[in-house]
Amino acid sequence: MSKETILKITEAEAQAKQILDAANERARELYAETQVKSQEDRELIEQRTEKELREKLDDMQHRSEEILQRSLESSKKEAELMNKAAEAHMEEAVKAIVWGIVEQCQ
Repeated sequence: MSKETILKITEAEAQAKQILDAANERARELYAETQVKSQEDRELIEQRTEKELREKLDDMQHRSEEILQRSLESSKKEAELMNKAAEAHMEEAVKAIVWGIVEQCQ
């Protein structure tokens, strides 16, 4: 082989090494950028998910409070009706007891 051919081969190998080194450096940069972007995306997704879950939890608590309030109101109304019914029958019960006592005493 001639010196010129050997020189061209050496130059081509040097250029190939430079290209390979540049490609490796660019790959490291892209990897670092990807890691940073992935971390940012993960944090953003975590924040969105936490916010969404918190909103759902707040909604569920609100609904539970509404159900509890309706149940409490219903129970109060039912208790009031039972008290009124008991009061209405109380007079009859007292009369029956008094008449029972009167009849026993005679």
